Amino acid sequence: MLFRSVETLGRLGTAQHAYVAPGQPDGPRLEQFSTLLPSLTTNIEALRPILPSQETATALQQVAEGAASLAAMDQRAREQLSAGQDLLAADLIFSDSLHTLDAISASLVTLRQAERTAFDSAHAGALRQASMVLGFAALVWVLGLVALLRAPGSQAVPVVHASPSPEAPPAARPVIE
Repeated sequence: MLFRSVETLGRLGTAQHAYVAPGQPDGPRLEQFSTLLPSLTTNIEALRPILPSQETATALQQVAEGAASLAAMDQRAREQLSAGQDLLAADLIFSDSLHTLDAISASLVTLRQAERTAFDSAHAGALRQASMVLGFAALVWVLGLVALLRAPGSQAVPVVHASPSPEAPPAARPVIE
């Protein structure tokens, strides 16, 4: 959803710039902006439960405030366009609106970095936990081997080597012809 928000933000800027460009019909671009802005706020609201840390909450709040500011600037630009003040609308879009888009973009980058940091932290925790479980399993295995070696039934039986007794007849030797 974060990448979708970045893409939507780029499309919002393009739509705004297009409806103050000379020779472009205003209708489709105004409508495109009107549908993209709610999409951005919906994506941001959907990210809130997924990214619960304080850092991401702050960045999400900045994005939401930026989206509200962008909506207000867009409304003022539309009023300028309807009054025939194309230059004032262009100035509003290419200055204030552009700065707001940049601020939202910076907040989304902060959000992405916070998400990556949280993922790395969770991954490191999972690796630590897995290594602890593996270490415990190895310890239990070694203790099991030691217990088996020390069990009373597993003691080595002494081997007695029999030596030939003097009463025993000498072993027959093979005759070679």
